[in-house]
Amino acid sequence: MSLRVLDSHRHVFVDGLRYPWLGDRVVPLGAQQHSDWSAILVEAGAADPVAEARAMQALVNENSWVRGFIAPLGLEGAERFAGIVGYRTTPDRPGGSYAYPLDLLIGAGLWTAALRLLGDATGSVVLDHCGGGAAGSAQWCAFIEDAARHPHAYIKVSAAPSRVTAEQVLAAFGAERVMFGSDWPVSAGPDQQVSTLLGVLGAATTERDAVLAGTAERVYGVRRG
Repeated sequence: MSLRVLDSHRHVFVDGLRYPWLGDRVVPLGAQQHSDWSAILVEAGAADPVAEARAMQALVNENSWVRGFIAPLGLEGAERFAGIVGYRTTPDRPGGSYAYPLDLLIGAGLWTAALRLLGDATGSVVLDHCGGGAAGSAQWCAFIEDAARHPHAYIKVSAAPSRVTAEQVLAAFGAERVMFGSDWPVSAGPDQQVSTLLGVLGAATTERDAVLAGTAERVYGVRRG
């Protein structure tokens, strides 16, 4: 079976840049295409976000499989980077109107703030990593149900979730508001992640296309690859 996959959450760690949150962790440097997938790159918390954005823009320009990149909200000189398709932030920012969709990096203690931002936002908001930590808990389930009530809310099945988590996310949001993201190389096993999703989606071709590529293409406004 031939699959069209747009990985909506791929990280690239740039040689020479410093990523303070990594500590002593060793990650692969540079960008390499995975299989025949295309990808949207997501900022990785470099100490110099402008240098990171320059590197991401170069990857967009040089590689047809890189469809755009998501920069940190508040990036200085963001208007200079034609490859930006979204901003990433935490839920403690105010809602409102932004030039691009917002990705939200959410921890379990920020669910209330995330719902507040969703209530105030006027554009698309994408919840990263299945909406944050403690997936499967009663509090997480309540948050997912509340978030899905906002029509401009979307969610990434990213960071190698379990099959049960993927099922719960799809049940709450529906395939048209769910997108696949590997979180590679922070999370391992992108092929296994897709296999898990295919097991959940079964033979529903329209839903497979939405989750594996179509939702991300529509939300971030990137061309069909």
